[in-house]
Amino acid sequence: DCQVERVTSVAGLSDAAARPWDAVLLGWPLAGVQLGSLPNLIERYFPETPAILLAGQVGEERVADLLRAGINGYVNKEGLGRLLPAIRSALRDAASGGDLRRLEARVERYRMLVETAQDWIWEVDAEGRYTYCNSYVHQLLGYEPAELIGKKPFDLMPDDEADRVRELFMHRVASREPITALENTNLHRDGRLVILETSGRPVFDQDGQLLGYRGIDRDITERKRAECACARASGARAMHRPTPGSATGS
Repeated sequence: DCQVERVTSVAGLSDAAARPWDAVLLGWPLAGVQLGSLPNLIERYFPETPAILLAGQVGEERVADLLRAGINGYVNKEGLGRLLPAIRSALRDAASGGDLRRLEARVERYRMLVETAQDWIWEVDAEGRYTYCNSYVHQLLGYEPAELIGKKPFDLMPDDEADRVRELFMHRVASREPITALENTNLHRDGRLVILETSGRPVFDQDGQLLGYRGIDRDITERKRAECACARASGARAMHRPTPGSATGS
């Protein structure tokens, strides 16, 4: 069965948008609506529904502009024999394009989450060279993401720390193991030390070859300072605690 609903105003479009439709036929003129504003109406009320303009002669340039703006097809009222093929074509395009739009939307949401995360998110290749860094690395270590592409994590560490972490990283690569809460000391661009906690997982291609690692670094400098302060305070209390039998009295 085919359900059809005819609307004659923008308010009617708004009401109809509350229900799912396979396609929208835009008969124009429509009361109070300029031809050029039709794509905006469709984007507002039916963003995932194919829309076909059914109108008189409006000119090739205007039709081209409407198609570029998001209208899925145009049928002249004097050639209604083309209407059914146009609907079928729009439905096929929407079916294939809908998957692509949903994928693009998911990618955009992921990109926004990554770029606004309050941690350093990164990717390295199998040799440990950065292939991606989100923008938070600038706040963490003072470098722009583009400055670190091609560098290795060990390039950002004091020499002794670089040797230690390099050995641990190469062991993980050889065994294809994840990196879990690895504490490491890095040099900020201004020279101060920043302690990071690094976690990451190996990334493989479809043939099982290791492509690299994808992971996250979190600043734990203040936490480590607090732990050291607590340890020093505990040590001081232990040193001043009298031992049994050492007390004297008059």
